[in-house]
Amino acid sequence: MRGEYDAHLQWPFKLKVTFSLIDQSTTNDKRYHIDQFCWPDSTDICFQRPTTDMNTAYGISRFCLLDLFRQKRNCFVQNDTMFIKVEVDLLSERSSLPLRVGAGQLPSDDEHVDTKDDDLLRIICRDDA
Repeated sequence: MRGEYDAHLQWPFKLKVTFSLIDQSTTNDKRYHIDQFCWPDSTDICFQRPTTDMNTAYGISRFCLLDLFRQKRNCFVQNDTMFIKVEVDLLSERSSLPLRVGAGQLPSDDEHVDTKDDDLLRIICRDDA
């Protein structure tokens, strides 16, 4: 999205971004947020300086499994409110590993996304017992 500070920002956008679905449950001492981070592909048009009101959309298509969200809905949604935290890491540097060119979804996010826990569903289900 184009904004008044675009001239002061560095383009293309290439900072690490972490998205967190916040567990709002108050019954457990342990909360399990769902976290994923991505590194933008600086060659992709959606991360270039906007020339129109909106750039091409970008999203993380596999942020949270729908079954997991349904199972834990009461943890993530309270009083019709869900919190998603977005953090932009201004200090980290991307690895020099080459990116694969993807096809499909809102630009293919598979090569840009890492999950914090490889088997999050197993961890959450185990700790409910």
